[in-house]
Amino acid sequence: MKNLIILLVVVLTSKLSAQTNQIQSSGNVGIGTTSPTDLLEVNTGNSRRGITIKGDGEQNVVNDLLFTVNTRPVFNLNQPHTWHISHRKDGYFSNNTVGESSLEFYADRSSDYLAPLSFKSNGDVILVSSKAAITGNVGIGVTNPAGKLHIGAPLDGSSSIRIGSASAGNKNVPLGSSPGGYNIDFHTWRDVVPDQIGARIRAERVNNHQNNNALVQSMDLAFYTSIGGIQSDLTEKLRIKSDGSVCIGTLDSRGSKLAVAGGVIAESIKVKLQGNWPDYVFESTYELEELTAIERFIKMNKHLPGIPSAKEVSANGLDIGEMNGKLLQKIEELTLHIIEQSKRIERLEARKVK
Repeated sequence: MKNLIILLVVVLTSKLSAQTNQIQSSGNVGIGTTSPTDLLEVNTGNSRRGITIKGDGEQNVVNDLLFTVNTRPVFNLNQPHTWHISHRKDGYFSNNTVGESSLEFYADRSSDYLAPLSFKSNGDVILVSSKAAITGNVGIGVTNPAGKLHIGAPLDGSSSIRIGSASAGNKNVPLGSSPGGYNIDFHTWRDVVPDQIGARIRAERVNNHQNNNALVQSMDLAFYTSIGGIQSDLTEKLRIKSDGSVCIGTLDSRGSKLAVAGGVIAESIKVKLQGNWPDYVFESTYELEELTAIERFIKMNKHLPGIPSAKEVSANGLDIGEMNGKLLQKIEELTLHIIEQSKRIERLEARKVK
């Protein structure tokens, strides 16, 4: 009887043990729990322990999900490293990596604790280690990158790189650093060849409403500054127009290459005229206008002949080179009149003496 009882206990125990490993076509499967709520639920009872799938050996890592091959982890999903893919020579995961990384790629570098490329959830968005011997080119939107970073843009003129918000009025591209120094610094290396371009700022708008129908529109380049205070103090101070003219304090170049609304201070200004300098006044063929005719003109027009009136200057401005030439012409004419008057005085005095 005793032997029969023992036999029944062994059979029932074996039967019950076999039932625990059966997976039915309906219902949930639980590991570490007797009441699974999903098709497969694993409950370790420890928030720092999860699932480890490995070949052999032990790994010095706290994980929720770990895959290993030949004692080396190849994929890790845990709390400090949300997603961790390793290709390190020792296959070691360190929980002391700087930052809370969302995705890290490890390569076989001289230092086992520096990731050549790291995408982080706090800290650096993309980190390339100084010890990473990176070769080759990276292309975005292009299959054959021609440089270390090559960003391809569509032919319709849409943006290839955009910094700022899509909201109306946002044109923010911050450059620089808080310690000071240059906000934008162009530094190029060229051979000793004169008249080379070191940097170029280009303003251009391209429309392409239809295929093979591109239109390049004229564009100006404007520079804004602020005297301080609120953002509305930011106003345009200088503009380089599409025709090559430069406007300072004004938008109307009036057909000139440089237009300045305000005073200009300079130690020296050199003007080279395309026309003749008025030395022709002293030529024997030059007809000097009589003083009586000049007097009649002044009484009628209130300015000298050949000199613009105040109304004309107010409307059209002055050509410095041309005006200096006209003033010199009047000085030379005045000199000739003085010489002629001096000769007349001498003749009158000679007659009086006789």
